[in-house]
Amino acid sequence: MTRSVLIPLDGSNNSERAFNFYVENLMKDGDHVLLLHVSQTPHLPTLSLHDPMHLPSEEWMATISEGVKKSQSLIQHYEMLCETKKLKKKSLLETGKPGEAIIHVAKKENASMIVMGSRGQNALRRTFVGSVSDYVLHHAHIPVTVIPPAEK
Repeated sequence: MTRSVLIPLDGSNNSERAFNFYVENLMKDGDHVLLLHVSQTPHLPTLSLHDPMHLPSEEWMATISEGVKKSQSLIQHYEMLCETKKLKKKSLLETGKPGEAIIHVAKKENASMIVMGSRGQNALRRTFVGSVSDYVLHHAHIPVTVIPPAEK
């Protein structure tokens, strides 16, 4: 039976550790890897004090364009890694809140499991801003493997 394994990627060492953990420990022949990058919507640029009704559109477009380039570069890096490992893959780009997007894509793509990295936030920060991996663990309908950060 073919498994679809969702691997969220954010460009961090922790998401790279998750990808490598999957390849070294969980990968099976016939797996289909879903490479997901969720870009958060950039904040609106600062409004001018001289003309508060005018949005600096060039700045906004440059920010969006830069984000798209970074996302494409990240996905291409992992696509090449999949090619070298002879893994079937599908690349997905989403926008929004990462945890919600991961759950949405897992359901939409009928993923069999999620393998993701943990940022390793301290308890205080996790309490106030939450954790993407905590969100996914509590909302996923499939098994989730969370790879902790490397020991320092």
